[in-house]
Amino acid sequence: MKPRNGKIIVNGMVCLLLFTLSVLLFLKGIELKTFDSTGQMDGITIELLSIELFDQVPVEKIPEYGNGFLITSVFTLMMAIFPIGEMMRTIWNSQYSDKKDG
Repeated sequence: MKPRNGKIIVNGMVCLLLFTLSVLLFLKGIELKTFDSTGQMDGITIELLSIELFDQVPVEKIPEYGNGFLITSVFTLMMAIFPIGEMMRTIWNSQYSDKKDG
C-alpha cells in the first residue's frame, strides 16, 4: 500500500466519524426542540450515546439546549466536509503523478 492510499483511508475514516457525529447531534437537537413536557417535571437529564451530558436541565431551557445541539451539528458537518477535499486532492495528485511517470 502506498503512503497516499493510507492517507486517503484515514481521511475517509475521519470524514465518516464526523458525519456520523453530526447526524447524531442533529437528531438530538430535533428531539430536544420538539420535547413536550407532560406532567409535573422539574427537569430532565440530557444524554448522548448513553453518556450523561447535562443533569437536571429545567424544562423551560430544553429548547435552548436543542438549539445548541443543532448549531454544533452544523459545525461538525462542516468539519466532516474538509477531509473530502483533502482526499480528492490526494487522488488528483496521484493520478497526475502516475500519468507524468508513465
